Amino acid sequence: MIQHFVQELPQDSFEQLPKLVHVCCVERDNSRIPRAMHNHENRAEFVYIVEGTGNHIIGNRQYETHAGDLLIFNSGVPHEERAAQESSLHYFTCGITDLKLKGLEPNFLTSEQIIPVVRAGEYGERIQTLFTLLNNEVFSGDSMAGETARYLMIALLTLVLRAVKESGKVHSNVRMELGTRIKQYVDQHYLDPISMSDLSEALGISQFYLSRVFKERTGYSPMQYIINRRIGRAQSLLISTDLSVTKIAEQCGYDNPNYFNLLFKKTIGMAPGAYRKAVMGEGKKRNPAPNQE
Repeated sequence: MIQHFVQELPQDSFEQLPKLVHVCCVERDNSRIPRAMHNHENRAEFVYIVEGTGNHIIGNRQYETHAGDLLIFNSGVPHEERAAQESSLHYFTCGITDLKLKGLEPNFLTSEQIIPVVRAGEYGERIQTLFTLLNNEVFSGDSMAGETARYLMIALLTLVLRAVKESGKVHSNVRMELGTRIKQYVDQHYLDPISMSDLSEALGISQFYLSRVFKERTGYSPMQYIINRRIGRAQSLLISTDLSVTKIAEQCGYDNPNYFNLLFKKTIGMAPGAYRKAVMGEGKKRNPAPNQE
């Protein structure tokens, strides 16, 4: 037996210890329900893909994602999560708040220059193990589960940050490109009544060129992207509140609830009420979640 004595602990990366908001294990069957474009203003998220292949939009770019990938969603960054066609995903996700890493904005796990899809490499097995322990602890119902879960989350987070540090790549071009400028404008106004002619006039770009540049960047036409942002917000409200479908439709820019239901079903594959039941189950009370997009 070899006993190791720790002479001096390395300097902590955290200016303050973060809090756990949620943890989730998504099995292959459930992953077929897409999560449309959305963002979170008050927390960061990270995802570890155990099995399968996905198509993710994070910020301004599309990524094909695979088993062993870590996905980083900084606070406020829009993202969309879908299994690839003819595939399904098994993955873990963790949401944290009150995160402050040295040199970064609050609730940022990486700088904006780092590509948000990182290979876990040698850390993958340990990350999966900690995710499994964390998920089991949260659902155990034990009186000490909250405290135990927080420390498991911090251990998990330090491994994620280590993987990012060792394997993270930098964007080849981080300047404000035209596609980024268009997307930023759409992200700011997606809940407003807006048309292609409105976008063209506001940005001083022809509709044809605007649509081409935007689709090259996101994979969607501007109007498709707006629908996805609205439906993504509707998903968040269905999960986190007890608002009626009609009220949610209004808050997502739709005066006609029937049209909203049609768009939601076309985008997600099921009606809003069915989605709420599928994700939350019957009879579960939801609490308001301010600033959740």
